[in-house]
Amino acid sequence: MERETAKFDGKTIHYDYHLSTALPIVGIAKTYERVQDQVWFDLHADVEFGIVLSGRMRRWWGDTQREIGPGDVWFCGVFERHGYRVVEPPCQVVALIITPDLVADLFFPEAAGINWLGLFTAPEAQRPRTTQALRPAVLDVGKRLWRCCAEPSTYEPSLQRRLMLIEALHLLADKTGDPRPVVVRAADTYARIAPAIDLALHARHLITNEQGAAACNLSRDQFIRKFKRMLGLSFTDFSLRHRMQGAHHDLSYTDRPVKAVAKDWGFTDHSHLHRVFLREYGYGPRAIRMQQRPKDKP
Repeated sequence: MERETAKFDGKTIHYDYHLSTALPIVGIAKTYERVQDQVWFDLHADVEFGIVLSGRMRRWWGDTQREIGPGDVWFCGVFERHGYRVVEPPCQVVALIITPDLVADLFFPEAAGINWLGLFTAPEAQRPRTTQALRPAVLDVGKRLWRCCAEPSTYEPSLQRRLMLIEALHLLADKTGDPRPVVVRAADTYARIAPAIDLALHARHLITNEQGAAACNLSRDQFIRKFKRMLGLSFTDFSLRHRMQGAHHDLSYTDRPVKAVAKDWGFTDHSHLHRVFLREYGYGPRAIRMQQRPKDKP
């Protein structure tokens, strides 16, 4: 089955986009000239939005997959393992990698009920898709975004990308139908859980719900609910995937022993790291050093 092939033979590559408050959004414009036999997966702490401009590709979100073509879009949530394979070249795509807080902090009085981050973190089946009526408008935004990413002008490119992201989200959120994006209560702002996110992303060991709650000055139960509602995954999964990402990077780009990498990233031993990798990636730590690495991210 294709899904099983993707899960067990696909390769996971972690990219560091060096996003920050000063650079909260980066753009990638890429044309693929050949059909791909390999499925490439990625996993990162940022959210992702992309548009196919020509050709076709198959994309994976966990065990879900879908083929998309010109004018179709994709959304990826925080630490959501996602992958792609080009099935009809030439396939031209443009993608934005965005810090979650940039999207979470979007607020417009005219659309006060829309949780913009929820467009990325809702279950994949509930995320916006391009309707036939919207396709020309989405393609128009995608082509302008391509020019911004591929041929940046002297005008601030990060601001250009942010404005075009807002334009695309407005187009798609307005036509999502049911279920509507969930309403975010004032108390559920990203800033409310940001201390726990910062704590987890600067740690190489297990961070518990209790520690995350204490960092946010919330009760354990309040913290668990708010975190899951905002980011679409539990805090324990967020913390674990951060450590997996760090271990995966060290195994890919250093020659350090697997045992030492496991210890550095808070796993009990090599066997613990192996079990986690096998469950999440479909292969163990030693297989990572045999993987071929792609040069570009879609």
